[in-house]
Amino acid sequence: MQAPPPGRPSDPGARASDPHAVDQINNAQDLASLVFAHYQTASGDYFGGGGRPIGIYPVANVRNLCLVALSGTQPFMRQATGLLEDVSSAFGQNDSYQQRVVEIFASGAAARACPRGSNLILAGHSLGGMEAEKLAVDQRLRDAGYTPTIVITFGSPIVAAEAQNVRYRRFSAIGDSIPYSAHGLELVGAWVSYVSPDPAQRYVDDRPDGERLDAMMAAIALRRMAWTIPAAFAAWMIVNVPPHLTYPRIGDLARFDAFGSEGGGMRLRLDRARSAAFAAPRVLLSSHG
Repeated sequence: MQAPPPGRPSDPGARASDPHAVDQINNAQDLASLVFAHYQTASGDYFGGGGRPIGIYPVANVRNLCLVALSGTQPFMRQATGLLEDVSSAFGQNDSYQQRVVEIFASGAAARACPRGSNLILAGHSLGGMEAEKLAVDQRLRDAGYTPTIVITFGSPIVAAEAQNVRYRRFSAIGDSIPYSAHGLELVGAWVSYVSPDPAQRYVDDRPDGERLDAMMAAIALRRMAWTIPAAFAAWMIVNVPPHLTYPRIGDLARFDAFGSEGGGMRLRLDRARSAAFAAPRVLLSSHG
């Protein structure tokens, strides 16, 4: 096999990170933009099966730290970013997406971008955020020499218990239905838990405070009706999916720094020369998870 060009990862499923991704993460809005950049490749083959939903970025201004960006559901025919992974992740199960991330780190394919012994920020949108939550408690990452320290999700349900010594930041756009969808698959009796906002989520919106409160109260009322009437739930999902796709455009996220802390000053300068993006093909899973 021909050797990869200088600066390119040697893993056959990898390539240098997409050029349209940001170089510095100044705040959580920038981080959302970076995660979303992995939905579409530089060549624009959104439906072509050539996407790289997994991005690994060494952080130049923080020692021993790497950022792992995970995009979410996308209908690639041969990639582990579809309905099968949505359902398995909703139940907290291991799937091909999770397996692929573990494989990249355990095999050494990530070593150039992220040397063993590094700490990890796991950031993802939707399905990618669910995978980040599962990876934070996946012992195989630690066995490979990597330590998750921060999990940041955008519009993702909570599908795994929180890991010890890991900081979690969960962002949800007001009206985004997806953070509640996993529990709907798990248990019909969970309806009652959606009468009020989820305290684990940080709600973000660009409307003035009064309008934001009105929107949140309307969303709560609609959620109560939706989880009581199945037909209304279906309509609620359709109407509220658009907010799920707005995170890179939500200026309210700029209040949070690159670690997801409100009012903080942490910024991340990415070493793009060593960063890499990976495909996530479906694989035959082991009994793990």
